[in-house]
Amino acid sequence: MANIILRTVVLFITLLFMLRLMGKRQIGQLQPYEFAVMLISSNLVTVPMSDLATPLLWGIIPIYVLLVLGLVFSELSLKSTFLRKLICGTPRVLIEKGVILEDALKQVRYTLNDLMEQLRSNDIFDISQVHYAILETNGEISVILKSDVRSVQPHDLKFSPKQEEINVAVILDGRAQKKNLEYIKKDMFWLKSKTGQSDFKDILLALYDGSQLYVHYRNKKVKEIPE
Repeated sequence: MANIILRTVVLFITLLFMLRLMGKRQIGQLQPYEFAVMLISSNLVTVPMSDLATPLLWGIIPIYVLLVLGLVFSELSLKSTFLRKLICGTPRVLIEKGVILEDALKQVRYTLNDLMEQLRSNDIFDISQVHYAILETNGEISVILKSDVRSVQPHDLKFSPKQEEINVAVILDGRAQKKNLEYIKKDMFWLKSKTGQSDFKDILLALYDGSQLYVHYRNKKVKEIPE
C-alpha cells in the first residue's frame, strides 16, 4: 500500500511539474502538439501507478521526453513562421462578409450544425448578423458582427470615457503585498497612512486602481479612499 501511495505522489508531482513548464493555457486553448503531450502523459502515468511490477522510471522518463518534445515544438513554432503553420495550422475564414464559405467548412471538416453551435457559444443566435467568422488554430471561433447589429461603442458617440486601470491587491487577508506595492511605486508608509492602520488585521482585501484605494474590511462595508 505504501509503495502505491509513494508511486502516486511521485508521478503526480512529475506530471504537475511538466504541466507547469508547459504553461497555463486551458484545455480549449491548447495547440495540437500540446494536447497530444498532455493526452499521452496522462496515459503513461497510469501504468506504473497501478502495476507495481513496472519500474517507476518507465513512467517518469517518457514524461520528461514528452516535456522536452513539447518545449522543442513550442520553440520551433516561435522561431519559424513556416514551422508554426505546419505544427499549429493557420486560422480559417468560415464566414466572409456575411457569406458562408462552404469549401472552407469542408476543409476543416465542419458541418453547418458545428458552425452554428460555435456561434451560439459566442452568444450569437442569428447567423445573418455575422460579418466574419474565423476558426482559430485552437479550435475556437472569433466573430465580427455586422456594423448595424454590434453594440454601440463610446467612440461611436464621440465620447471618451475614463480609461479603467488594473486593480492591484495591496492587502490580502490582512497581509500587505510588498511586491504589488513596488509595482504601483508605493510603500508601507503610504499604505498605513491611507488605511489608518499599522497591522491591517481588520482588512480582508485592499485594491488600488491608480486613483483610489478600495478597502474591504472584515464583515464591513467597502471604504473608498481617494489618492
